[in-house]
Amino acid sequence: TAVQKLIESVSDKDDVQGIFRNPTILSAKISGAMSYMGYLGKPTPTAELVMKQAEGDMAKFLVEVNAFFEGDWKKYQQTVEGNMPKIFKAYDALKMN
Repeated sequence: TAVQKLIESVSDKDDVQGIFRNPTILSAKISGAMSYMGYLGKPTPTAELVMKQAEGDMAKFLVEVNAFFEGDWKKYQQTVEGNMPKIFKAYDALKMN
């Protein structure tokens, strides 16, 4: 599903046994960029490059998330809202004959 695809682009799959690191997922790219940044001093050119790449990957991911909420999510929401049970009946005014 679209949601599962988004989740898997950020974090590892749950059904993997043992230690498994996928360098293509967003969390691994961000973690790698953070490790390049170090704790003290000015970032190296390599660290700045890795950080820019991670920022680019985050921007791409945000585009995918926003596209999901503008497309698939809106369709789902409309379907659910259109199939909600009607709780109240229309009120017919009382009349005296």
